[in-house]
Amino acid sequence: MVERCPDKTEVEGPIPSTPTMNKQKITLIFIGIIILAGLLSLGVYLYNLKKPVEPVKNSGNEQVQKKEEPRIENVGVITVCQYKCGDGICQKDDGVCNDMNCICAETPKDCPEDCK
Repeated sequence: MVERCPDKTEVEGPIPSTPTMNKQKITLIFIGIIILAGLLSLGVYLYNLKKPVEPVKNSGNEQVQKKEEPRIENVGVITVCQYKCGDGICQKDDGVCNDMNCICAETPKDCPEDCK
């Protein structure tokens, strides 16, 4: 099939339209921008990965507190105890509680009215 172009020349097959050509160029430019953004993000990530972490400096008059790690005891065991804060007796931790009549240990932080 022969088609006639606007400039009066004849071509075999359909005449390529300008919007189709522009759409392909825009798609290629968009893909290129996405690739460049990905490479830039990777570069920033790798730069920050190799950057040394500066320690916190203490000027001498400030107190630096250590963060306490939580203690995990009796993993997988559920302990039921009776909360008796306010009874006038500071309950101590006896360490072993094998039955359902355990009394929860109290500290000055947990129960200031009993543990002074």
